This record gives sequence, structure tokens and C-alpha cells, in this order.
Amino acid sequence: MQKLERWNYSAHLIEGGCIMGAFHFVSFNAVLPSMVKSLGAPLWVISFMPILMYVGFNLPPIFTAHYIEKLDNYKGMVLMTCVAQRLVYLMAALILFTIPSHYNIIAYSAIALAPFLSGLSGGLSFPAWQLLLKKTVRAEKLSSLLALRHIMAALIGIGAGQIVKSTLNNNPGVNGFAYLHLYAFFIMILSFLVFLLIKEPHEEQIETKATLSFKENLKRFPHIIKHNTNLAYFMWARALLSGLFILSPFMAIHAKEVTQLGDSFLGSLLSWQMAGSLCGNTFAGWVGDKKGSRIIMITSRLAFILLGLWILFAQNPIEFSCIFFLYGFAFFSSQVGSQTMLIEICDGTERASSLAIASLFSMISMIIASIASSILWGAWASINILAIVMIVCLLGSLIATWAIKEPRKAQISKA
Repeated sequence: MQKLERWNYSAHLIEGGCIMGAFHFVSFNAVLPSMVKSLGAPLWVISFMPILMYVGFNLPPIFTAHYIEKLDNYKGMVLMTCVAQRLVYLMAALILFTIPSHYNIIAYSAIALAPFLSGLSGGLSFPAWQLLLKKTVRAEKLSSLLALRHIMAALIGIGAGQIVKSTLNNNPGVNGFAYLHLYAFFIMILSFLVFLLIKEPHEEQIETKATLSFKENLKRFPHIIKHNTNLAYFMWARALLSGLFILSPFMAIHAKEVTQLGDSFLGSLLSWQMAGSLCGNTFAGWVGDKKGSRIIMITSRLAFILLGLWILFAQNPIEFSCIFFLYGFAFFSSQVGSQTMLIEICDGTERASSLAIASLFSMISMIIASIASSILWGAWASINILAIVMIVCLLGSLIATWAIKEPRKAQISKA
């Protein structure tokens, strides 16, 4: 059994590192907002760029949770959606390579739709993937696994930062953007091949599988939240964390305007963000396996608050590089903490539905944050206002996170 666990741990690590590393070639906050802005995209498109992938991922689970709860094995369903999740980036690259240069609306539409449609495809089986992860990796190893996936992705991302810089210098405009999408697709294919190697163990089913319809499953959502206090606090903590998406769409744009540097500066910011990701994931993996995920979530929110205060006064490339380093640390340590916490607090026969509820709540909060970002920037075009609103949201998220009880301690006390 230990050999199988090590095999699956390694496969999950390499697969996740590759696909998340691929996304760094078209980084949702360091590259895409400036990319679509340069093509003349409207303000609301720019403000939605950092969340389109996450909205896509978090929308479908509400419709598939009742079906996933009937499954004994999860890998098959995940495989069914993996192909489309990756192919959309090839399609985006082909569109960008072939459209006439003056069709900017098609170009920025392809760039914006790629992460959304990719997320939508992956989201259909997202709870199944989370349950596959829970089934194939022990809880006390989840933090280190998720952290190592992000660390591998960050190492790819550091290289991606230099490739982004070189590609946009040598191929400015739509052609350069097309190459970045093509690079992302090739690495995604590698991740798919590694995912095929995961071996899902067969287990005797002790729990009675749900046989509810979609509507019946929706009706029991309030009951699930009421009887899982940790899930309720987690939902508020993650919803208020979406305040970071009020600020993040305009961070790189603001940095370019203040420093008067060109698109190639985005590659440097991406490399600094990935360096922060390495530190954040190392911290999250080490602390998470030893102390649990709650402390990681608290630390990441404190880091976001510090970032929001610093950007109020930043004036030079070094400061903005440090801010993107801090963003990488906070964002990716938060990802590890949140993903681990969510998998641990969702248990029993209602796992898929609990995961779907959290995803839906998160998606709604992200959309609200992006709309607020667009309205606030359109009204004042002030990074200070965005930063202050984000800080208020993150303080609320910190309070909600503080209220969560560390699930591992609860399990020990029950034992």
C-alpha cells in the first residue's frame, strides 16, 4: 500500500505542477489583464481576467455533485473533462495566429474565453478530482503535496517569466500572445499524460451512496451548512478573500503606468511573483503537514493586508517587484491552506455537495469582487481606493478564518 501511495503522490505532484506551471505563461493577474488592455478590451473584461478560470471551475460542481456522490471511482470522470480543459488553449492560440491584425475584439475575446472555458470543463469534475485526491493521498500529506505542486509550478513560472519577456520583446502584440498560449498547451498535454498514471485504489463501500436528484440535492444545502460550522466559517473566509480580486486586475497595469516601463516588465513581475510562490509554498507545505491548514490561511491573509498597505506608496520597479513577490507568497500559500482545509472539513456521504456549496459561494463572491473592481476603477481610476477596499475585505476574511477549528485537532480529540 505504501508503494501505491508514493506512486500516486508523485503522479499528483508532477501532473499538478505541470498544469499549474502552464497557466503561468498566461498568468491571470501578471499577464492577461495587460494583454487584453493593450488590445482595447473594455474595463469590465480587464477586471474579470484574474477570476475567469476560477469562475469556470466553481460554477459546474453545483450541477454535478449529486451525480458524483453516486460514484465509487472518480478518475474516469476526471479524464472525460481533462481533454477539453486543455484543448481550449490550443484553439485560442490558433485563433490568435490566424485572425487579421485589426480584429482586436476577436483577439481579446479568445484570450478571455480560454481560461473560462478551460475552467468550465475542469469544473464539471472538480469535486471528483478533490475526492480522488482524498482517496489516494493521506490527509497528513495533503499540505506538502499541494505545496510541492505549486513549487514545481513556480519553478516553471520563473522560467515562464523570462520566456514571456523574450517572446513579447521579439513578437509584440497578438503573435506574441499566441505563442504564450501555445507554450501553455504543450505543458498541459504533458500533465495529462502523467495524470493517466494515477492508480485509483478499489475500496469496499461502507457508506450508502446518495440517490438524490439535482433538485432534491439543492434542498439539502442549508442543512449541510447548518450542521458543518467549519464549512460555514470557511465559506465566509474564502468569500471575503475574493476582495483581493478587487485589486489584482490593476496591479500590473498600475505598476507599468507608475514606472513607465513596457510589456516586457510583465515578465519580470511574473518572475518575482513565482519567487514569492516558492517561498509561500515551502512555508505552507512544511507548516501545513505539522500544524494544519488554519495557520497557513491566517498567515496568507496577513500578507495580503501588508501588500495592500505597501502598494499605496510604491513608486519604483524594486518596490513593485517586492509587492508581486509578496502577492505570490500570499496567494499560493492561501491556495494550499484553503484546498487542504476544504478537503479535510468535507466528509461523509455529503462530500461532493459540501465541496460544491463552497465552490458556488466562492464563485459568487469572485464575480461581485470583479464587478466592484470595474466600478471603482471606472469611477476613480485610483489604486488607493481598490487597495483600501481589499484590506477591509481581508480583515473580515481573517476574522472568519480565526473562527475555524483546526480539523486535525478535532479528529485527535475525538479519537
